[in-house]
Amino acid sequence: MDAGEENYISKKCGIRFSPPALILVYEDKVRNNELRKRVMPIRNFRTSSSVNFVAQDLKLRHEKIMQSVSTMQVEKMLRVLQEHMKGTELLEAVQIVSKEFSVGSDEDLNKLGDDVLRRKKEIMDQTFKKNQIKPQDPEFVYDKQIDFDQNANEKVESGWDAEDNDDLFWN
Repeated sequence: MDAGEENYISKKCGIRFSPPALILVYEDKVRNNELRKRVMPIRNFRTSSSVNFVAQDLKLRHEKIMQSVSTMQVEKMLRVLQEHMKGTELLEAVQIVSKEFSVGSDEDLNKLGDDVLRRKKEIMDQTFKKNQIKPQDPEFVYDKQIDFDQNANEKVESGWDAEDNDDLFWN
């Protein structure tokens, strides 16, 4: 196999609540594409633990098999585990975490803390990459042109930039 080729490809990722563990089902290319399961215990995990730190630690400890798993996916699993540790029902915990790991069009990102902002930016990057159309994709069109509604070109009066109000500014 090439040095750049992955020997382990993740198929499913999940969590176990008691005792806390991350479970990964992966395809082992070294063993003729055999499906394997790895249970990775999550030690000393609390409701106040940093999910980013724990996710990075898990990925570092299990570097070979976790190579094809995104850090964000591990963080989502850990957040569901945290919500469950707080006593939240599973479906409600999944809804809370899904809301945390999405970006709303009306959401003001200027009011977020550094960690939450970093996560939101990663979500936007991931969404962009997922929706990106590359030249090798069959739906790729070079020099695509779209005619928008002609009414959009009409000038809209705003009032604040009217010329007859210039004398008010200097008074």
